[in-house]
Amino acid sequence: VAVTRGGFRNLLCGMRETFPSPANERVLFTTSATFDIAGVEVFLPLITGGRIIGAHQEQIHNPPALVELIDRHAVTLVQATPSALRPLLDALGDRPRALEIFAAGEALPAELAARMLRAGTRVLNGYGPTETTVYASVAEITDATGTVPIGRPTAGTELYVVDDADRPVPVGVPGELLIGGAGVARGYLGRDDLTAERFTRNPFAAGRVYRTGDLVRWLPGGDLEFLGRLD
Repeated sequence: VAVTRGGFRNLLCGMRETFPSPANERVLFTTSATFDIAGVEVFLPLITGGRIIGAHQEQIHNPPALVELIDRHAVTLVQATPSALRPLLDALGDRPRALEIFAAGEALPAELAARMLRAGTRVLNGYGPTETTVYASVAEITDATGTVPIGRPTAGTELYVVDDADRPVPVGVPGELLIGGAGVARGYLGRDDLTAERFTRNPFAAGRVYRTGDLVRWLPGGDLEFLGRLD
């Protein structure tokens, strides 16, 4: 996927708004550099004057060692997939920490979100494909008793929920998610056919949108809920 420098800059500006100080002061770096969310762990602290707390490979796969690293450096932000957070939460135990926990890359089960709320001071759930430069929406989770939403658009991002004729659907009605804004990538390298299929003219504003193929709906409170795939 050919993302742009402007799209990456927009991502970091949005993350700076989402995670103001003190969250961005000491950010844990555990994600493989080949995974797009790693850019947040590296560049967010760099643009805010924070510190990158890098974990060695043996620590990443040893949750108690990772907890020791978190405590020793008073880490303020952890970003990980739900499957990686589960063993980390086991190792963190019942003692709450001054820690913001950001889940991304997979669907976040409500029971895991509830455990995250007990472990940290702030819990967020991020959604977004690489084709729109990592994060298109973020939800702040304060209650994990129901379905965990994927949130509202990040800065510089436009979210549209449409029917099969590209008409906006009402709140509560499922539709395909189209993503527009500064983060939309150029397309797929060497795949002009697929680029033309997935990146199309924005039916509501200037520019292009990425057709995610994801089925979502707007919730009454203004957040998006992920329902599944259309394919």
